Amino acid sequence: MGVAYTFYVEDGVLKSFERKAAERADIRVSMSSSVFIDIIDRKMNPIKEYQLGRINVKGSMSDLLKMRKLLF
Repeated sequence: MGVAYTFYVEDGVLKSFERKAAERADIRVSMSSSVFIDIIDRKMNPIKEYQLGRINVKGSMSDLLKMRKLLF
């Protein structure tokens, strides 16, 4: 297993960021570090990468839609 990070988001605002796996999470997203970096640098579209199977997501649809705002 690779490195895990936990992001805490409240009302659409990133509140904190830690290098650890969360015991309980509303959303779990996994991907390679290169995909993550390219998404942050806006070189890749996260929706397309999800469709291609390069991003795995577990969580409720409403939470996923809220997270989408952070990626675009």
